[in-house]
Parts: sequence; structure tokens; C-alpha cells
Amino acid sequence: MSNNEKNINFKKFNANRFTVYKPISPIPLPSTKVTFELQTKRDRAVYEVLTTEETYVFNLNRVNQMKLLLEKETCKKSTFITMEQVKTLFKNHDQLLQLNLTFLETLKERLQNFNEETLLGDLFLKWFPFFRIYIDYVISYEGSMKTILDSLSTNKDFNNWEQEVQVEFKLNLQSFLIQPIQRIPRYQLLVNEILKHTDPEHKDYSDLQQSLEMIKKVATDVNTAIIDAKQTIILVDLNKKLSNVDLIKPHRKYVCEGVLMKKSKKKDHARLFYLFSDLLIIASKDISNYTVHNTIQLEDLNVEEIEDTKTLKNAFTIQTPAKSFIVYASQPQEKQLWFVAIKETLQEYIKQKESSPNKTIGGEIKQLAPVNIQDKDALECNICHQPFTMMRRRHHCRKCGACICGECSKHKTVLKGRQIEGEVRVCNNCFIEIKDEEEQEQLQNIQKKNKSKNKNRLKKKSSKSHNSLRRKKSNRKIKSTNKKGLLKKTSSNVSFNSRKFKK
Repeated sequence: MSNNEKNINFKKFNANRFTVYKPISPIPLPSTKVTFELQTKRDRAVYEVLTTEETYVFNLNRVNQMKLLLEKETCKKSTFITMEQVKTLFKNHDQLLQLNLTFLETLKERLQNFNEETLLGDLFLKWFPFFRIYIDYVISYEGSMKTILDSLSTNKDFNNWEQEVQVEFKLNLQSFLIQPIQRIPRYQLLVNEILKHTDPEHKDYSDLQQSLEMIKKVATDVNTAIIDAKQTIILVDLNKKLSNVDLIKPHRKYVCEGVLMKKSKKKDHARLFYLFSDLLIIASKDISNYTVHNTIQLEDLNVEEIEDTKTLKNAFTIQTPAKSFIVYASQPQEKQLWFVAIKETLQEYIKQKESSPNKTIGGEIKQLAPVNIQDKDALECNICHQPFTMMRRRHHCRKCGACICGECSKHKTVLKGRQIEGEVRVCNNCFIEIKDEEEQEQLQNIQKKNKSKNKNRLKKKSSKSHNSLRRKKSNRKIKSTNKKGLLKKTSSNVSFNSRKFKK
């Protein structure tokens, strides 16, 4: 890069919209001269570190010039951008520029008299920890920066301004703003290339290895920040669409979304499925409105694969204590992706719950609801086998899922272990089974109470007998002590009388 390239000044913009800008001098770059003799591959790798760093810092300087120009735009009455938007777009950028300017100056000083014995590993070890400030920039870029850029892209004045800027700087604003995100992975590649062409017995080899591991860690943290920022954007966007559900939770992660066909009692419906790390949401969309039909916690969820038949293909069952149903995809690959995604997310959720100190899995045993037989598939009652008519209507047993008539489902009862409030309709067979189970439970409870009573009685008897034995022992001790006392008294009297008699 020549001096003429670095000292870029703005020419006159379109007089109809823009005024003439005064030349803006960029921040001066390090003036240290470095000469290289590219004899080995290691020399070329080190030279690439220097040249790419110079280009990168030069581009950061260009972005700084764009920032100053946009700040001038905010002073106008009819402007397409506010000062707050400018600050958000260039958040943390000044810190990056100063950091890399100082790093480039230090690098040039080290490489001023470059030879085979020149060390770089200690320099990288000193500077790479400071590159963690890129994480803040990445988070801002994936969030508010993109939002502002998307909103400005529809503004004619901004587009005209950006076209004029692109003539001078050869790239648009977004191309410059994304360069800091691409720089950290580039450092990793450059250091790896130097290490690859460094002799293991070289003094710099150990420090280069450590610096490579350090920049890998920084790159991993940056990638994690990008993923977390994207997750936050998706959750915020979905939270606006699905207004009935609060999706913003610290632990919640977005997994996938898509359209699946859901079989209901009367017909099949296309539904939007949103899978999160702890939640499955089923919704539908009209022209612009979203309606949430089901919100299923993963701890209540189970999926079972269904083999293909002539009438049903690419299907699997979603089971919960409240309701179970069949869904199917348009293609086998789509079905497999959804089935595996739910299974793996459920397994990961259970692992996290079991490892957490406040785990709740494994408490109350929950019974999964059956899959109801669809109305079009049930031509007769599953119990009395009478055909359904206008008078003999279809009903579904909430315990077994059978399609039955009114005569065969006269009873309602409460289903234990299911997330259903109040009494629900069940078939006559299930009602008899439920009553038998209740009677058996009552008998078992009575037996347990009797056993506990007998145990208490035995305990009381044993305690009474034990107390009586203790009393007897104590009485014996008292009597023996009394006797001993009397004997002592009598013996003393006898001895006294004998003395008297002797005298």
C-alpha cells in the first residue's frame, strides 16, 4: 500500500443531497520499515502475518473515517441516521483500532531485523489474551448492528450515501464491519502455518504451540458468542410472533423449526413446530397472526416411531400425559431429522436435569395419554360394534383412546397421573378397570393402616413390658439398699452395747 492509498480523502458527493466533506486524515500507521528475504516457508508465513495485519489495520482506519462522516450526517436536520445508531454500529470499534495499531507497531519492531533466530511466540503469548475484547464486538454485530443495517438498507438516502462511500473505499459499510469477526480465525491459521514450518528444536517452537492453543481458545469463545447472540435474536423474534408464550429464559436454546402435518380427531392440519432445549411449541399462522395450540415441556414428552403403511407414511407419535397425537412429514429425510432432533434434545435435557442440584425428574410417575382413533377411520363402536349414525355419535375414551358410542361411555371419572383437570369421559370397560384399581388401592391402604396399628400396639406393649421390668429392677434396688441400711444400723447398735457390757 502506498502513502497515496492510505491518505484517502473524500471527493465531492452529489450536490443534490450531500455537501462537500473536508478531508479527514486517518490515524497514522506505524512507520517502522521492515525488510524481508523470503528464503524459507517460515519466512513467507511470518511475512503473511505482517502484511495481513497492515491491511487489516488500514481497513479499521477506513471504518473510523466512515464513522466520522456518519457523525456529521447526524447533525443535519433531514438525516437518515441518529447518533445512537452510529454509536451502536461502531460499538467497541475504537478499542479494536487502538489494540491492533499497538500490536502492529510491536510486531514491526520485532521483525525489523528478522532472521532465522527471531522469536514470535512470546509476542503472541503477550498480545493474544487482549483479543478477547472482540467478543463484545461480535455480540453487538450479531444483534443490534444487523438490525440497524437491515433497517437502513431500505432507506434511499442511506443507499445513496453508501454508493458514494463505496466509490472511495471500494467496499460497502457492511463489508468493513464484518472484518473483525473474520480476523480471529485468520490469526489461528497464520500461527498454525508458522508452527508447521518451524523446527521442533527451535527456541520459538514451544511458545508458538502455546500461542496457537491460546488463540484457538479465543476463537472458540468468539464462535460461542456468535451462537449465543444468534440464539438471542431468534428467541426475541419468536417471542414477538408467539405473544402468548414467554420464550426469553436464560437456559433456553433454540434447536429447530418446521412444518409437520398433525392428525386430529376429524382431519389433518398443517402446524408449525418450534423445538427448544426444554420446550416444544405447536402453532399455526394465518395471514399475519400466530396462534399457539400446544406448549409441551420436554420432561412430559415422549416420541415413538411408526412403521410406514399404505395410508400413513413418514409418521411418528408425540406422547404427553395430557394428550398424544400422530404427526407426519412430507419426506422420509424430514421425518428422520425431526425424530432424531427431538430424541437427542430430550436426552440432553434429562442429562442436564439429573446433573443439576435441583433435579425434578423421577418424582411423580406420569401416565402418557393414548392416541385417539381418527373419526374417519372409526365406522363402528369399538365395544358394541354398532355402526355410527347421525343419532349414534362418536366419542373417545380419554383413557384408552377407543372410538365409542354414548351407550358404551356413560361414565366420567378422574384419571390419576394425567395432566387433566376434573372428570373426563371413559368407556365402560375402562371405568370398571378404574373402579377395580381404586378398590384394590383402598384394600391395600386399609391393610397398611392395620399393619401400622399392629406395629404401634406391639411397640406400646414392648415399651410397657420394658417399663415394668425397669420398675421391678428399681424396686429391688431400693429394697436391697433399705435392707443394707437397716443391717448397718443394727450392727452399730450391737457393737455399742457390747462395749458398754465390757465396761
